[in-house]
Amino acid sequence: MILLVIPVTTDSKDEDRSFYLERSTRRHFFQKTANTNTMRNHNTFTNKQLAIFGSNAASRARTRGFRQVRRAGTLAPTPLDRPVQTESPPGILYAWWITGFTDGDGCFSISFAKRLRLNTKIDVRAGFSISQHMRSKSTLEQIQAFFGCGSLRFDKRDHNYKFDTPGGTLICISDKIIPHFTKYPCLTAKQTDFLLLQRAIKLIQERRHLDCTGIVDIFYIAFQMNPSGKRKYSYQDLLDIVGIGPHDPLRLAVPPKSDSPERFSERITQMPPELDPWWVTGFSDAEGSFVISGYALKRTATLARFSAVFVIGQHAGSSYVLKAIQKFFKCGSIYFNTSDNTYHYRVSRLTDIMSCVIPHFEKYPLITSKFKSFVTFRQVCEKLVKGEHKTAKGTSEILKLIETINPKKTHALTWLCERKSSSLCVCGGLFRPRNKLKV
Repeated sequence: MILLVIPVTTDSKDEDRSFYLERSTRRHFFQKTANTNTMRNHNTFTNKQLAIFGSNAASRARTRGFRQVRRAGTLAPTPLDRPVQTESPPGILYAWWITGFTDGDGCFSISFAKRLRLNTKIDVRAGFSISQHMRSKSTLEQIQAFFGCGSLRFDKRDHNYKFDTPGGTLICISDKIIPHFTKYPCLTAKQTDFLLLQRAIKLIQERRHLDCTGIVDIFYIAFQMNPSGKRKYSYQDLLDIVGIGPHDPLRLAVPPKSDSPERFSERITQMPPELDPWWVTGFSDAEGSFVISGYALKRTATLARFSAVFVIGQHAGSSYVLKAIQKFFKCGSIYFNTSDNTYHYRVSRLTDIMSCVIPHFEKYPLITSKFKSFVTFRQVCEKLVKGEHKTAKGTSEILKLIETINPKKTHALTWLCERKSSSLCVCGGLFRPRNKLKV
């Protein structure tokens, strides 16, 4: 259980306040600094007020004489009190947005650690996590507030922030995560991982992980999840640690490959007839790209043409999701990229972008820092519709807009134009038109 306590003080000159976050199960404390004026501006807690997060919040507040009590679990689906990034519109995190974003960037996992003091020599931990670049840290804070549990940490390996659930307890997963994704299920292969996670958690709750037979069943489940995930121990290594002999019948059960066709076939038949608009926005927040390409004519040194493209990429097993998105927008095409065996849904016709893509994201806005890319993308598309790209002034204005997102590629585009070169993607993700086959 996580408690957040703001101590009572009457000193108005002290602008910094210390946040003490107590994990009652492990008695682990750490500090965080916040600004009192910022909290006042966002209608959060002022002096002589207290915010307590946890099941024992009310009783602790009464005994300590604090004035205000508020549960983290009541934050969703009400508007968030946390300050939101300036480039992203403030608002509510909708349930289907959470699911769509998880379909793209979420991860259900089962991890193992060697603990020789245990009977099975292995400690099992089930978790749920979402990683984001530091510029989208506030999005993870909103997700944490939505679920009312979990923690944020900085991962030094990939220099990203990660929201994850406590590995040593199942309270957050069983009370918050599982009920949400049961009501709002994932549409990609992540749903298969979720169902496998449910099976593993059931075994853990039945204390089956404390005997060799039960923990081998959990091994079998875990190695069917996360096709691209990194594993510290192989399946055979875990069996060796537990003490399963080479001739033991438990070694005969080998988990199927996690990228087998059976992993995706069930999801194709369970796709809803229509996608929820907030799911589409959440999935685009994770997997979508707003691309602007510039083309230079060979006979002139001035930029002659721009192209705007909205792209969503997926691996081969989840191509059915792209077909559902194509049906949702009622435009665009799906291509297969032979260089990396991935599928891409692309909307490149300017009339389709202006009539289908942009109105959708204006009504159901993006939450992450990708909202800034969309704003620039929309401004460039409006200039293309007006024909401003055909003049030197309009070209210069478009390049300045693109420079706000990726200045390095803007300089490269200018360099290419001066040398009468071909196209270059300068906004969003790079999509190479070659090596593609239309589906």
